[in-house]
Amino acid sequence: MKKIIFSIFCLLGLNSCNGQKNNLNDSEIKLIGELKLDKETAQEIKSLTNGNFELAKGFEDRENLYDDIPELKNYSKKLPKAIKINSKEDIATKIVKDFKQKLIEKGLIIYKSEENYNQKDDVITILKSENKYEPLYFEGTNAVNYDMNTPQLIEKLKVWDKLYGIELNGVGFDYLSGDFKKLPDDLRSFSTEMYDFCPDIVDQGVGDLDKLIEALKDSKSFFLWWD
Repeated sequence: MKKIIFSIFCLLGLNSCNGQKNNLNDSEIKLIGELKLDKETAQEIKSLTNGNFELAKGFEDRENLYDDIPELKNYSKKLPKAIKINSKEDIATKIVKDFKQKLIEKGLIIYKSEENYNQKDDVITILKSENKYEPLYFEGTNAVNYDMNTPQLIEKLKVWDKLYGIELNGVGFDYLSGDFKKLPDDLRSFSTEMYDFCPDIVDQGVGDLDKLIEALKDSKSFFLWWD
C-alpha cells in the first residue's frame, strides 16, 4: 500500500513539474503579447525546450555592418519584435520545421539563430514579419570576408527561390541553412555556382564538388557559412 501511495505521489509531482515547465511567466506573457503569439502555441513550443522566452535583438554589431548601406543605416532603430529560446540541437531543428507553417499564418517567422553543434544549446528565434528574408536583416547575415553584404546575399537567395523554391531554417550573422523545394536539373553547374557563392562549403566542408552534388541529392538542403 505504501508503494502505491508513493507512486501516486511521484506521478502527481511529475505532472506538477511538467505543468510548471509549460507555464509562461509574466515576462514571457508580455513578450508573446507584443509579438501577437498566442499562449497555447508559445506553451507548446516552450514545453519542448530547455529555457524561457527572452527578448531577441539580433546581431549586436549590426549598426556598424549597415553603416555604409543607405537603406539599412537606421535598421536598428525600428527593429521588428522578436523572442528567442534555447533548445537541444535535434529538437530545435524539429521545432523550426514543425511550427514553421503555423507561425507563418500568424505573421511570424521561426528559425535557428545559433547552431552550436551540441557544444551547448541552439537558439530558436521567432520574429514578427511577413518578409521571409527579414531574419537576414535582423541577424546581420553577411559574408564580408568575401565582399558580400546582407542585401547581396538576399539577392542570390531570391534568384534561387524563384527558380527552385527555398525555405530558410537557420539564419545567423555568418551562416544560412534551408531546404530546396526542387533541385536544379544541372546539379554540377549549380554546385559550381554554390561554391563560387560560398567557398567554405567545399573548402572547409564536403571537400569537392562531387561530394557537394551527392549531399544535395541526398538532402535537398543547404548549409552556407562564411568564415
